[in-house]
Amino acid sequence: MNPKELRDATLALTPEERARLAHDLLRSLDARAAERFAKRVRRSRSHLYAEAPAEFLSWHSADEVTEAMNKVVDQVSPPKDQHFTSEVTRRTIRRTEW
Repeated sequence: MNPKELRDATLALTPEERARLAHDLLRSLDARAAERFAKRVRRSRSHLYAEAPAEFLSWHSADEVTEAMNKVVDQVSPPKDQHFTSEVTRRTIRRTEW
């Protein structure tokens, strides 16, 4: 299952099912490592369990957001003016102390 399919499947879950999934994911981790992390970020383990699905989805959906933004920028950005770019580069280099 790819990340998009996983995200879609997770979003289709009820809140109770998401909570169970988060609990099962964190239970599969080393309990001592989870406890150390909770202390380090100054949160309770139950708070960690509650945040796990959202955090997981945010990491895996970031690439999709970037792809979508790149598509929009490609569609609306004006054609590049090579002369303008070259001139700005030249002026910047002249003003820069080497």
